[in-house]
Amino acid sequence: MSITELLQKVVGKQHKRKASRLTSYRRMIHRIADGDEPPASAVAKLLDEVGKSPEQLREDVELYDRRRKLRQQVDEAERLDAKRPQLEKAIEEADKVLAEAKAEHERATAPFCSQLFDIKKAMKNADNVRRELADTCEEDVLLRQIDEANTEVRNAKRRRFDLSQKIKELHELSEANLRTAAHE
Repeated sequence: MSITELLQKVVGKQHKRKASRLTSYRRMIHRIADGDEPPASAVAKLLDEVGKSPEQLREDVELYDRRRKLRQQVDEAERLDAKRPQLEKAIEEADKVLAEAKAEHERATAPFCSQLFDIKKAMKNADNVRRELADTCEEDVLLRQIDEANTEVRNAKRRRFDLSQKIKELHELSEANLRTAAHE
């Protein structure tokens, strides 16, 4: 065996021992961070072997502990993030229920809204007619017609009120359905 081969074997063994001591040092850091303190003599011996000071050991233990807490935060965030698809699906389903409820509300109230529009239009027209009739009234026949028109106006107002109440009821029902859908 040549001197070069011998030195290579020695260097290889030194690297293995150094790696082994560093592994032992890391295990010691973990033990101390976990609250399991090794004997002081073993700590002192290992510090000498790896060329570390007690202050460096303290810093390494604090760093390991801080990194472990950071890792726990990452793990917790990943655990929470795993729930995201389920929550997004639940929101999507609730949005569909809400859209269906809104569409049903539109379908239910559309005829009433149309009738209400017609009534408002008739009321506006009746107001104009009433003013014109009052302004031009010269005969008893016309006065009766004014009374009839006023009666029609009152009836239209009553129908408008009834339709408004029906729309209000349907709106409240729709809102209740939306709230129920949002909680399912």
